[in-house]
Amino acid sequence: MGKDTEAPVVPDAQYHFLQGEMLSQQGDFAGALREYEAAAESDPDSIDLLFRVAQTQLALGNVGAAEKTLRRATETDPLNYVAHALLGKLYYNTARMDQAVEEYRLATQAQPYNLEGLLLYGALL
Repeated sequence: MGKDTEAPVVPDAQYHFLQGEMLSQQGDFAGALREYEAAAESDPDSIDLLFRVAQTQLALGNVGAAEKTLRRATETDPLNYVAHALLGKLYYNTARMDQAVEEYRLATQAQPYNLEGLLLYGALL
């Protein structure tokens, strides 16, 4: 498990999360996604799980599903800087600049003193 990610507190979610981490490390992203999604069913409000699901969906090339997952993360925690920043990055990488600007704006509102967010937002204006 990465040092920047906390395992979910729900036992079933934690088991599936750890399985997903193992499979992801082995390069089995489809298997990892199944485990992360199972973990998210047990702990649907876990932002960390939603991030892992979205990252794995992107690794599998499923941008639409990753967008939907990140949107769910922003709805679950509207003030989560990382959720808005990741969604902004997804929009930027898919040339949807107006949406990218909006997500970076929301990210900077969530953390107005985050220099990285301010720089990214300013670069898009």
